[in-house]
Amino acid sequence: MIFNEDHQRIQSAMNGVRTSVEWGFGIVGNDWQWVHIEDVQKVLLSPCGLYFKIASILSNLKTCLNAGNLISDYFGCPPPFLDQYLAMAPAPQAAAAGE
Repeated sequence: MIFNEDHQRIQSAMNGVRTSVEWGFGIVGNDWQWVHIEDVQKVLLSPCGLYFKIASILSNLKTCLNAGNLISDYFGCPPPFLDQYLAMAPAPQAAAAGE
Protein backbone atom coordinates (compact mmCIF):
# COMPACT_ATOMS: atom_id res chain seq x y z
CA MET A 1 0.00 0.00 0.00
CA ILE A 2 1.49 3.33 -1.10
CA PHE A 3 0.53 6.39 0.96
CA ASN A 4 2.29 9.22 -0.87
CA GLU A 5 5.18 10.04 -3.18
CA ASP A 6 7.77 9.91 -0.37
CA HIS A 7 6.57 6.46 0.59
CA GLN A 8 6.74 5.37 -3.06
CA ARG A 9 10.35 6.60 -3.35
CA ILE A 10 11.36 4.75 -0.19
CA GLN A 11 9.70 1.54 -1.37
CA SER A 12 11.39 1.80 -4.76
CA ALA A 13 14.79 2.39 -3.15
CA MET A 14 14.33 -0.57 -0.79
CA ASN A 15 13.36 -3.04 -3.53
CA GLY A 16 16.97 -3.56 -4.62
CA VAL A 17 18.16 -4.00 -1.04
CA ARG A 18 15.38 -6.46 -0.24
CA THR A 19 16.24 -8.44 -3.35
CA SER A 20 19.92 -8.65 -2.43
CA VAL A 21 19.00 -9.97 1.04
CA GLU A 22 16.87 -12.65 -0.61
CA TRP A 23 19.85 -13.55 -2.83
CA GLY A 24 21.86 -14.15 0.34
CA PHE A 25 19.24 -16.58 1.69
CA GLY A 26 19.16 -18.25 -1.74
CA ILE A 27 22.94 -18.69 -1.83
CA VAL A 28 22.95 -20.31 1.61
CA GLY A 29 20.04 -22.58 0.67
CA ASN A 30 21.63 -23.64 -2.61
CA ASP A 31 25.06 -24.22 -1.07
CA TRP A 32 23.78 -26.18 1.93
CA GLN A 33 20.55 -27.98 1.05
CA TRP A 34 20.25 -29.49 4.51
CA VAL A 35 19.07 -26.15 5.91
CA HIS A 36 15.80 -26.73 4.03
CA ILE A 37 15.22 -30.38 4.91
CA GLU A 38 12.01 -30.44 6.95
CA ASP A 39 12.88 -33.69 8.72
CA VAL A 40 16.03 -32.06 10.14
CA GLN A 41 14.71 -28.53 10.75
CA LYS A 42 11.99 -28.87 13.39
CA VAL A 43 11.34 -25.75 15.43
CA LEU A 44 11.77 -26.40 19.17
CA LEU A 45 13.24 -29.85 18.44
CA SER A 46 16.45 -28.88 16.65
CA PRO A 47 18.66 -25.78 16.72
CA CYS A 48 17.41 -24.38 13.38
CA GLY A 49 18.94 -20.95 13.96
CA LEU A 50 22.33 -22.43 14.79
CA TYR A 51 22.23 -24.60 11.66
CA PHE A 52 21.48 -21.58 9.50
CA LYS A 53 24.27 -19.54 11.14
CA ILE A 54 26.73 -22.35 10.44
CA ALA A 55 25.53 -22.62 6.84
CA SER A 56 25.90 -18.84 6.45
CA ILE A 57 29.48 -18.91 7.74
CA LEU A 58 30.30 -21.79 5.39
CA SER A 59 28.82 -19.84 2.46
CA ASN A 60 30.88 -16.80 3.45
CA LEU A 61 34.03 -18.94 3.52
CA LYS A 62 33.12 -20.31 0.09
CA THR A 63 32.60 -16.77 -1.19
CA CYS A 64 36.04 -15.75 0.10
CA LEU A 65 37.66 -18.76 -1.56
CA ASN A 66 35.85 -18.13 -4.86
CA ALA A 67 36.73 -14.40 -4.78
CA GLY A 68 33.09 -13.37 -4.87
CA ASN A 69 29.51 -14.29 -5.65
CA LEU A 70 26.39 -12.77 -7.20
CA ILE A 71 25.97 -10.25 -4.39
CA SER A 72 29.58 -9.04 -4.30
CA ASP A 73 29.52 -8.70 -8.09
CA TYR A 74 26.24 -6.75 -8.03
CA PHE A 75 27.52 -4.27 -5.44
CA GLY A 76 31.07 -4.15 -6.84
CA CYS A 77 32.44 -5.10 -3.44
CA PRO A 78 34.93 -7.97 -3.47
CA PRO A 79 34.95 -10.20 -0.39
CA PRO A 80 37.89 -10.21 2.01
CA PHE A 81 40.63 -12.79 1.72
CA LEU A 82 39.98 -15.92 3.76
CA ASP A 83 42.48 -15.04 6.49
CA GLN A 84 40.97 -11.54 6.80
CA TYR A 85 37.46 -12.98 7.14
CA LEU A 86 38.55 -15.48 9.78
CA ALA A 87 40.41 -12.77 11.71
CA MET A 88 37.11 -10.86 12.09
CA ALA A 89 35.49 -13.72 14.01
CA PRO A 90 35.08 -13.12 17.74
CA ALA A 91 36.74 -15.56 20.10
CA PRO A 92 34.34 -18.29 21.30
CA GLN A 93 33.06 -17.84 24.82
CA ALA A 94 32.35 -20.63 27.27
CA ALA A 95 28.68 -21.16 27.99
CA ALA A 96 27.52 -20.11 31.42
CA ALA A 97 26.58 -22.91 33.82
CA GLY A 98 23.00 -24.03 33.48
CA GLU A 99 22.52 -23.01 29.84
